[in-house]
Amino acid sequence: MMGIDALREGILSKAREKANEIVRNAELRAKELLASASREYEEKVREEVERRYKALRSDYEKAYSDEVFKLNMELLALKNEILNDVRRAVIERLKNVDRGVRRQSLKNLLKESLSYEAFKEFEKLVVHVTSTDLELIKEILVEEGLEKVVEVKALDDKYLGGLIVESYDGSVSVDNTYLTRVERGLNIIVGKLHRTVFKEVRT
Repeated sequence: MMGIDALREGILSKAREKANEIVRNAELRAKELLASASREYEEKVREEVERRYKALRSDYEKAYSDEVFKLNMELLALKNEILNDVRRAVIERLKNVDRGVRRQSLKNLLKESLSYEAFKEFEKLVVHVTSTDLELIKEILVEEGLEKVVEVKALDDKYLGGLIVESYDGSVSVDNTYLTRVERGLNIIVGKLHRTVFKEVRT
């Protein structure tokens, strides 16, 4: 029959084994929990970093886009200011052209307009000039022997000068007014500004 001490030792031994098993299981479980927690933490950190990065990028892109828009608006305002200054200066100069220069200009523009091939099939033409140039164009037509071929009509003073020549039925027309030529010149200036000075930033 087993002695008391041996029985106690057997019980204690089994208790220690059980305790060790519990400890091992606890350690294993703890490692699993730690690994799981670590993975979860890393995933959350990744998600948070990504979220913040996206937010930062979104804020940056919006700020950049806002700055680009603001810059383009400033460039547009500056271009318009320059063009308006040029337009005003040219118009003022045209208004103050002396009679001799204005007369020669009308004569040159008339010849240029009449050289248009389509006018050759018409026996009678009409020339439109501003009120300032009515007498001048009549003098020129007499001088060129065209007073019976070309009828003179008044043109709105907003055209500044120059002339419009058209067929009597209005089917063919050539606009050589100062206003039109100024606008053509400004369009050329705009093109140069785009190519050389105002290369707008694009989003």
